[in-house]
Amino acid sequence: MAYVSVMGGTYESFFLPEIIEKSKQAGYMVDLAAAIKGQAKVPVITAGRIATGALAEKILEQGRGDLIWLARVL
Repeated sequence: MAYVSVMGGTYESFFLPEIIEKSKQAGYMVDLAAAIKGQAKVPVITAGRIATGALAEKILEQGRGDLIWLARVL
């Protein structure tokens, strides 16, 4: 394996009220990647409403991910 891309949820879960509320938070999936990163021997990619360079840098500096996945923000 070259890397692990950590994201959570299913199509159906995106309509649950608690998921809708959580997904409004910046970096809402970073904790998932951080949990995996402590065990992985390959780089870990994190995502989830990471919309600024400052937030991406903070996540990397804190060691909560190795790479940042950007989609909507681009």
